[in-house]
Amino acid sequence: MSLKLTFRPEVAHDLASGATWYDRQVPGLGDEFLGEYRLALDKVLELPLAQAADSSGMRFQRLKRFPYRICYRVQEMGVQEMEILVAAVFHMRRNPDRLSNRR
Repeated sequence: MSLKLTFRPEVAHDLASGATWYDRQVPGLGDEFLGEYRLALDKVLELPLAQAADSSGMRFQRLKRFPYRICYRVQEMGVQEMEILVAAVFHMRRNPDRLSNRR
């Protein structure tokens, strides 16, 4: 099966602001945050349908060490093709309704 991975433009800001915040707490912690993000994204790519979809079709993959989630949507493009759209990377204490414009 072929996977196409796309990102909303805001995702870069989500990651940069999270990494910056963690680096201000402890130098180097921002890099660890980005590493955990990459591991969680690898899980999404390995098994994109493993997480249940909510009523809007969004799925959420939690980062292991940090209280953040990757918010993504899976769309079937054809018989053997899927697109994964990463809409946001957000802190779990934030209200996910604030992301409604990214869905």
